[in-house]
Order: sequence, then structure tokens, then C-alpha cells
Amino acid sequence: MRQQRRAERRRAGRPTTAQKRATQTSERQLQRLVLALAGIGLAALVAILSIGFYRSNIAPPGRVVAETTGGAITLREVVPVAKLIRLSNGLADNFVGSLPQDGMNLLIRDAILRERTGPAFGVEVTQADLDIWLVSQFEPEESFEGQTPVTLTEAGRTQYEEFLDRAGVSDEEYQRYLEGELYFNGVQTTLERILPDEMEQVLLHWIVVSNTRDAEAAKARLDAGEDFATVAGEVSQERSIADENGEVGWVPQGVFTELDEAIFALEAGQYTDPIAASFGVVIAYVTEGPVDHELSEQMRTTLAGQQGSDWFQGQLVEAIVSYDFNDDDVNWVARQLR
Repeated sequence: MRQQRRAERRRAGRPTTAQKRATQTSERQLQRLVLALAGIGLAALVAILSIGFYRSNIAPPGRVVAETTGGAITLREVVPVAKLIRLSNGLADNFVGSLPQDGMNLLIRDAILRERTGPAFGVEVTQADLDIWLVSQFEPEESFEGQTPVTLTEAGRTQYEEFLDRAGVSDEEYQRYLEGELYFNGVQTTLERILPDEMEQVLLHWIVVSNTRDAEAAKARLDAGEDFATVAGEVSQERSIADENGEVGWVPQGVFTELDEAIFALEAGQYTDPIAASFGVVIAYVTEGPVDHELSEQMRTTLAGQQGSDWFQGQLVEAIVSYDFNDDDVNWVARQLR
């Protein structure tokens, strides 16, 4: 009897076939649920990574970062221009600095020049102009024996392609950049040509220092009777335009606009009080003029450049429709330059 009860208890503890099947079905469903959830999680992770990759690497190049009346500028266009600026300035291959912003500024400049220099200055750049410039830069000297080629020969093309490879830009990108440079040069040349042979000018000397205290000390020496050239030779920090005695030369109005009002109000032999300018604190001294005087080549070039800059600044306000070149864009361009 006792054995019979134990057997019944053992039979009662064992799962029936139906119970086994139900358990197996439940376990399979649970496994499928776990796998499904894992798949969903993996898909979500892939989606997140894909969105991040798209936003960081695919979307930015096509983003419009500025628009002028001449058309849209995308982020991808900034990179080759920045590379060419770096190369033309002889900077290290890994240098970044202000190149992203410099590239953006140049693209805006070129967009305005392409649209507006024709009507304003009669300047047009053709494919023939681009080809002639490429020949002048990349064609080997032996190709110039006899008739000068109007397009690159095979030897010139080889040198040009080596340059493109070194710069990391395409032929189309470089010619687009070159076109902007030729427009810019065309405006400069046109403005130089139309300037008169003579203009009202003063014979200018100056002392340029970095702060008001040093300028006041220099003026005190002049007021005490010291020779201007002597003081300039000892304290002036500007040597790229003036000589070692502070003589700049004959200067027309419009070259140093920050000084124009003061220097053209002086009589010969007078000097100014210190004037704060963008390039330092200046004491200006006039020894002759204002009188009509022949325009030197240096002043012709400088004045034409200043007039071109003034013209461009006036066009800039009218030409820019939108501008959205932000810190993320700068960082993206910087990554492409490294």
C-alpha cells in the first residue's frame, strides 16, 4: 500500500506530454521574443550610427552655407579653396588656422566678381584665358621654342596633374579657383589703367609705434626740436612702406584713408598729433604739397587696390542673400584639411 502511494506521487510529479509540449512552446516563444528584441536593438543602434555618420560625413558637404545673388555656395566647395590658399601661401600640409574662414571668404569674393565685374569693369575671363595661364605656369621651357602653345602639351599636362595631386584638388576645382584670381587681377589692372598720370599728393613721412605712450614720447622729442628723420630712425616700427628715416614718399588721397583728413590739412613742415590707425599709432609729417605730382607705380597699385576693395565692400552688402557658415562647418572643413 505504501509503495502504491509512492508510485502515485511520482506519477503526479511528472509532467504530462501535454505539459511538456506547452513548456517547450513557451520557451520557443520566449527565445523568439528575446531574438526579436535583440534585433530591434541592433537595428536601432545601426540607425543611430547611420544617422550620426550621415550628419557628420554625408550631409555637411552638400549643405548650403551661403547664397549670393550669383548662386549658392555649399560646404564641400570650401575645402579645395582652403587647400589652394594653403599651398599658395607655402604653409605646412597639416596647417589649418583660419583657412576654413579664408576659403569661405574667397568663395564669396569670387561669386561677386563673376557676377559683377563684367558690367562694372568690362572684365571677362574665358577658357582661353585660363589655358594661357596654365601654359605659363606648367608648360616646360622647351615647349616654348618656336610657337608658344595655347594649351598644355602632354608634358605640360603631366606637370599640371602632378600639381593637382600635390594640392589634393581636381582640375575643375583648380580652374574654378583660378578663374576667380583672374577676375580679381582683371579688376586691379583695369583700375590701375584708368588712374590719371598725375594726382594731388603730399610728400609724407611718418613715425609708427604700437601704443599712445610711445607716440607721445616721440612727439615730445619732435616738439623739443629733434630732427624727424632721427626720431623716426630710432623709434618707428614700420619699415615695409617707409624707409629707415620714415619717408613714405608722394601719397595721393585714398591710399591711407585713416590719415587723409589730417595729412592733407597740413602745411609743409608740419606734423600731426598721434593718430590711432589700424596699423599702429602714427605721427605724420608733410614736407611738400599738397601739389599735383606724378603718380608712382607703387602708389598706382596701392590706390587701385584700395579702390577695388572699396568697390567690393559696396557690392558685398547687396550681393549676400544668406550666410550660415557656423562653428560646426568650420570644424568639418578643418577635419578635411588635416
